[in-house]
Amino acid sequence: MKPRTILLLLLVLAVPLGIGIAWRLQAIRGAPKVENIADFQKKSGIPVVLTKPVRKAVTERLSLLGTVTPWKEVQVSARVGEEITSSALVLGLDVTRDQVVVELFDEVLALRVRQAEGALAQAQAMLDKLRAGARTQEVKQSEARLAAAVAAADTAEKELKRVKELLGKNAIPQQKAEQLVAAYEAARAELSGAQQQVSLVKEGARTEDIRGAEAAVVQARAALELAQVQLRFSRIRAPMDGTVSRIMKEFGEQTESGKPVFAMVALDPAFLDVDVPKDEIRRVRSGMPARIADERSGFTVEGTVAEIKPDAEPHSRTFLARIRFANPDRRFRPGMFARAVLDLETREGALVLPKDCLKTTEEGTGVFVVAGGRSSYRAVQTGLRGEDEVEILAGLDDGAEVVLQGQKNLASGTAVDPVERL
Repeated sequence: MKPRTILLLLLVLAVPLGIGIAWRLQAIRGAPKVENIADFQKKSGIPVVLTKPVRKAVTERLSLLGTVTPWKEVQVSARVGEEITSSALVLGLDVTRDQVVVELFDEVLALRVRQAEGALAQAQAMLDKLRAGARTQEVKQSEARLAAAVAAADTAEKELKRVKELLGKNAIPQQKAEQLVAAYEAARAELSGAQQQVSLVKEGARTEDIRGAEAAVVQARAALELAQVQLRFSRIRAPMDGTVSRIMKEFGEQTESGKPVFAMVALDPAFLDVDVPKDEIRRVRSGMPARIADERSGFTVEGTVAEIKPDAEPHSRTFLARIRFANPDRRFRPGMFARAVLDLETREGALVLPKDCLKTTEEGTGVFVVAGGRSSYRAVQTGLRGEDEVEILAGLDDGAEVVLQGQKNLASGTAVDPVERL
């Protein structure tokens, strides 16, 4: 308490005591007796401290105690089931995004990559062969075969004609004639085969054969990429900057695909989770600035209301609000308590009085105004409330003198003795 305030309080207490002593002295000296001290005070004046309302900006604030929570918490799982051969995991370890923290047994996975590389090379070679078509030597060989087949077919045809003439004259045995007919048919078949071979060699592979080979290459390439991805999965990396908070698998243990190996939290930025009373939730908005303080150290940081839960908690009937703030040096840790102060509303040029001027009764709220040496009770309508002051919306004029201290025993019409005006 300020020395000046202490002095005023002592003065306020001393004056009634002095009046009481004076009253007793009057009685002793035979002066006219006053019935009691209250009547004497009413005639002599109760000491009071006065003030006047002022026009200024007033801000109503909401102070809430909350719990610090991490910006993000993730569980990092294995993508393949293998033995852990190396681990840097330690509780509280700070890691950066993409940092390798766990290594798994990878020899089998590496062999699968080599196997897939060989299969892709084989499929690609087959496709290249079909696209390139026949070589020059193959074309010449097929053409030479065709020429020989044409010559053989001509010879066989001439021989067949001669045989038919001889058969008509019965000049050749039937068996010999049948052999020559068979030779002719064989020559014609060879000619047909040679012609087809030349056509295939010159035209190249069929479209459907090439498409089949292309599909085989795509399949082999996908198998290689899958094997490479699985090999990369043998290195478990941190998905973000943060701190290791839990360890589920240790060195030498077997991982399972899809099961967590460790958990980590991101502490910068961080959240302060606060419970907003139902009477104030309509005044709290996303994007509203807030000041967050560690009450033990006094350290303060600026934040912003980031999220507001739309439904109330079933037991407390309060609404969860999450205030996001920068936490680069990690002064605030998950689970710590901190206090948030939100500026709900500010009004410029408001008529403002100290809160100590107010007197609340069953009938409402009012103040004592002093005029002509006597007090008068005025009912007032209040508005925004600051830390030590309150806005007066109605019931009081700008220039009125209002009792700040000493109004305990006042009533309308009571004589007052202003000992100080603030």
